[in-house]
Amino acid sequence: MRFKYFPETDSLTIKLKKKSVDSVELSNGVITDLDENDNIVGIEIYSVKDNINLSDFIFDNLPVSSINFLKSKNINYSQTV
Repeated sequence: MRFKYFPETDSLTIKLKKKSVDSVELSNGVITDLDENDNIVGIEIYSVKDNINLSDFIFDNLPVSSINFLKSKNINYSQTV
């Protein structure tokens, strides 16, 4: 799974799987990406700064031993939140 923020469009993508074949807009600024069986494989959220607090991610009871956090070299995170 990958979360990626795009500051130039103020959008956030959440990729659950790599391949999507269709997209559906669930609400204004929220789009789901679907595979060939209509399973959700991704989520796109626009106007992120107006709708999401990016500094407040909570991971609760995930069945994993560790989580990797990567920072892009071209984003000043103090200005994107």
